[in-house]
Amino acid sequence: MSRYEYLPLYRASYALCLYAHEVQSKLPKGLRYTVGLKLLDACVESLRLIVVANRAAQKSGALDLLILEIEGLWVFSRLLYDFRGISSGEFKVLSERLAGIQSQVDGWLKWDRKQR
Repeated sequence: MSRYEYLPLYRASYALCLYAHEVQSKLPKGLRYTVGLKLLDACVESLRLIVVANRAAQKSGALDLLILEIEGLWVFSRLLYDFRGISSGEFKVLSERLAGIQSQVDGWLKWDRKQR
């Protein structure tokens, strides 16, 4: 059984989920249950896709879906910033974490394609 808890990508995504929950709980009610909830749902889905990709023989399918979830996270983060639900500091933290996660996924996808 492969262990996903030790993947740096999983740990970074898990930390992003915790931060997204913290951000979502501080949002005004109008944003908390719309964009904030979508941000949190996308974070949880990205964790699930990391687990799926780690177990799959053909990882590229799950990794492609993971890239789409990350794109959604970028959009939700930017919307929260534009709606003034989060500060520029919170947006910076989200952006830095997303950039790190995205680069790890891109690297994993390159590695997977090179293996075939």
